[in-house]
Amino acid sequence: MAPSLATDFTKYVGPMTPATQRQWIINIDNPANWTAPLGTCAVYASTGINYVAGYTLAMIAGGYQPGYWLGTYSTNWFDCKNWDDAEVPTTLTNVRIGQTYGAVNNCQISGGTAYAQSATLLSGGNSYNLSIINGGVLQLGTGGVDGYRNGSGLYSRRSFSWRRYNAWH
Repeated sequence: MAPSLATDFTKYVGPMTPATQRQWIINIDNPANWTAPLGTCAVYASTGINYVAGYTLAMIAGGYQPGYWLGTYSTNWFDCKNWDDAEVPTTLTNVRIGQTYGAVNNCQISGGTAYAQSATLLSGGNSYNLSIINGGVLQLGTGGVDGYRNGSGLYSRRSFSWRRYNAWH
């Protein structure tokens, strides 16, 4: 947005190449893709793209799947940048964790309640785990979990118990 009465004139100067919705969200969220405060409206207008004149961001259709864990940025379940569709799963999301889906880090639920309709941890290649720690909870719908939970809260590929509708099964 072009400044009018503001005094903190920052501008997006990151990649402008066509990208998926997910990649645009990640690009815009990256502080390195923004200028430091430019000081005045005149400096803002003379730096980079002139957004006031109009500019279209080119989107590539598709390119993401809801519930696919990538772990690109961290192990944090609650960071949307770790999910292929850039959305933290909801009670309607079928979660998939494993190298088959492009995972590069394990997944961790720490100190909060995570939701999913179901969760599948795939083996093969590099197996990735789901850890539930520090009072974290994974609350699932009717889909359940395909994986194994050991005593420390580490989940891997086999069958295990999960919390569903506030009761252990």
